[in-house]
Amino acid sequence: MLDLFSPNIKSNPEDLQYCNPKELQYCNPKELQYCNPKELQYCNPKELQYCNPKELQYCNPKELQYCNPKELQYCNPKELQYCNPELQYCNPKELQYCNPKELQYCNPKELQYCNPKELQYCNPKELQYCNPKELQYCNPKELQYCYPKELQYCYPKELQYCNPKELQYCNPKELQYCNPKELQYCNPKELQYCNPKELQYCNPKELQYCYPKELQYL
Repeated sequence: MLDLFSPNIKSNPEDLQYCNPKELQYCNPKELQYCNPKELQYCNPKELQYCNPKELQYCNPKELQYCNPKELQYCNPKELQYCNPELQYCNPKELQYCNPKELQYCNPKELQYCNPKELQYCNPKELQYCNPKELQYCNPKELQYCYPKELQYCYPKELQYCNPKELQYCNPKELQYCNPKELQYCNPKELQYCNPKELQYCNPKELQYCYPKELQYL
């Protein structure tokens, strides 16, 4: 067989598909696109950026961090957890396969595609981009970063972590779960939904909105 690696022979790059796969690491990296894609796992991982991006799914997933990040959308989505956190280039619909601890590197506008149970790993300052119906999966201590108009989707038992100045956006029927010392920030027209035993914390100038039968708790 022709010795494709002999220094005296110019190989036809299209012949790379016939190479001994264990020698692919010696190829001209700019010709890797001609390899047999099922053998890409033998490449020098630092040269994977030269591969035919549509064949990246055949790579050794633990080497995906060497890929050209702009081609990550071609990866086998189940292997995205091995990527170098350049997730902003991923196909957003595949973000659910990422290593959740790297979600902070995602393009925040694509967070709506994440596996909602992994939202606790997001960069909290980007939570405003989440799918609001999934906010219940967030790390409750980061709810202060949410879009206040989406607080109605939160887990009511976690409302105590909200930015108190945004409580007016909560689902009023869940105000009983708030930190009572923050009730002064509520929308006064919703005070009727509060836990009456906590009315002592309200802004007294707003008590006119309470249910009169609850004033006995003051």
